[in-house]
Amino acid sequence: MFQNTGNTFSRRRQSGDNRYTTLATNHHFQFNLGPDNNRHSIELHFRPKFNYAYSKSAYGSLSAEFSANPFDLDNWESIFYGPEADKSLLSILVNRVESQLRSNSTNISDGAETEMSAQIPYTPYYIGFDASFNAEHNKYNSFDLYNLENVEGTDRRHRYFDQPSDHRKASAGISLQTPFDQDWVWVATTRLGYNYSQDKQENSLYRLDWLEEMANAELGTLPSTHNALLEALDRTNSYFTTNNQHQIMLSFDGRYDKQVYRDNNSYARFRFTWKTGITLQTETWDYEGQTLRHDRRTAWLPSLGLEVLRNTPGMKHELELQTAYQQQLPPMFSLMGLRFDSDPLNIREGNAGLHRTDVFSAVFFYRSGSWLSKHRRNLSATVRLYAYRNAVATAQTYNTTTGVRTYRPENVNGNWNMSTTASFYTPIGNRGFSMNLSLSDNFYHSVDLTGTEAQTPVRSTVCTNYLSVPVKVDYTRNTLRVGARIQAAWNHAASKRMDFQNIDAADISMGVNGNVTLPWNLQLATDFTYFVRRGYNNDAMNTDDFVWNAQLSRSFIHGKLSLCLMGYDILGQLSNITYTVNAQGSTETWRNVIPRYAMLRVIYRFNKQPKKQ
Repeated sequence: MFQNTGNTFSRRRQSGDNRYTTLATNHHFQFNLGPDNNRHSIELHFRPKFNYAYSKSAYGSLSAEFSANPFDLDNWESIFYGPEADKSLLSILVNRVESQLRSNSTNISDGAETEMSAQIPYTPYYIGFDASFNAEHNKYNSFDLYNLENVEGTDRRHRYFDQPSDHRKASAGISLQTPFDQDWVWVATTRLGYNYSQDKQENSLYRLDWLEEMANAELGTLPSTHNALLEALDRTNSYFTTNNQHQIMLSFDGRYDKQVYRDNNSYARFRFTWKTGITLQTETWDYEGQTLRHDRRTAWLPSLGLEVLRNTPGMKHELELQTAYQQQLPPMFSLMGLRFDSDPLNIREGNAGLHRTDVFSAVFFYRSGSWLSKHRRNLSATVRLYAYRNAVATAQTYNTTTGVRTYRPENVNGNWNMSTTASFYTPIGNRGFSMNLSLSDNFYHSVDLTGTEAQTPVRSTVCTNYLSVPVKVDYTRNTLRVGARIQAAWNHAASKRMDFQNIDAADISMGVNGNVTLPWNLQLATDFTYFVRRGYNNDAMNTDDFVWNAQLSRSFIHGKLSLCLMGYDILGQLSNITYTVNAQGSTETWRNVIPRYAMLRVIYRFNKQPKKQ
């Protein structure tokens, strides 16, 4: 991690098993009452859904934090082996943690949404109605054995977490659309809406190591009686919360949309849209834990949006600008100002002095029209800008002796980000060649607060830029498709913060791919990719990998049954170590998986068309 008083270095190894089962169903029913393609008909949509998920996990992990770079020293895990520990590692060790975890979780959610629109008889007005509801129930419990060692000694914990939650949401709205002319050039829309949400959360932490009978208990077992379990309740870090939120929203939108036609075809267009709204939000918060709290707040939240769209004569170009402003309230949980230390290395605090956040945004779109489409070409570009006033940042205070971090939300100014994307497609000649050139650039001006226990947190500004330029050339002829691609990505991060490690790194990939139909309707697809990473300060991050993948597939029973044999990393050169770098630090991840493997996939499609009336 990049700290303003000197960087810290962490190593972590985690291994485990995770099993999960999911079931999901979604439906869409549409009803049209009245003549087809007639404004006097009523259109009704209904979309029910249901989801179920269950997971069971078991993990073991070793982690350590160092005051100096340990990557040049072998076998960092030796610090857990007593006399065999490397003395060079021990001299720079801040803390070490060994833990085991077992968990079970169940998630059940359902919901539905409906909408209807119709013209009011004998008037030019249209009325619309929409409603939705969602319900979600979560059950999560886990056991862990946690062993922390630092200069303050040893902290051993045997914990049981019980964290069920329920979430409910419902909404309804009615809108009135008013045209001021027969051609619907001027249109106004007024909408009145209501949202309701309820969130119930239990966070019960039981310190089983406080009970004598659990001294030698296996992981995953509970005390013999419920009363004994209650004696182990960590009341400082356990709580029940209920959050009820009501929103009444009134919006007034207007639109001017003028289109010019020539020979029954669109020739030009100008559209101007404005959106104004006000939301009355009433919220109640009940908390039972360290203290008993019943809080209530009422706030008015304004919003504003403007949009301008222009299609130039001949529909050659389309330009669109969207701007918006809205406000966000800080979570009431954070406003309590309480302190939680269930994780002894990461302490969380609230802040009763948080203010609402102002969010400003502007988006510009460009889309090519007839000037390129007549040549089968396409050009598009998007520029997005977001700026925040009183953004909520997480201030971090770091104890250099113990490695304990204390986090507290604070309002800061100066956060903004900007992104640009562009894409150009063109055929090359008339022999089946085509090229796709893209560009993506993301810039982040990030402001947060960092400090140590001996130093008040100070503003820390980091500027990060990610630039990516992929180019792809394809050739298609009958059942053969071949392509070549190259992508260069540049990652730059800089800060005036003390001891910040500036980053200038590049990730480059290049390769070819192909797809061809073989005899007996076999489909063969394959790709070769060469990955290059350069410019990272850690030499282990500067890697070269050559990857070859292939798959062979065939369909049966008129496309209902598909068999596919896939082979990944056939040459066995892909590393199972990945690296990521951002403004706060760099992360090296080693996964104990087999990157080189083969898989057989079988798919059967059930599809029944409705009977014609």
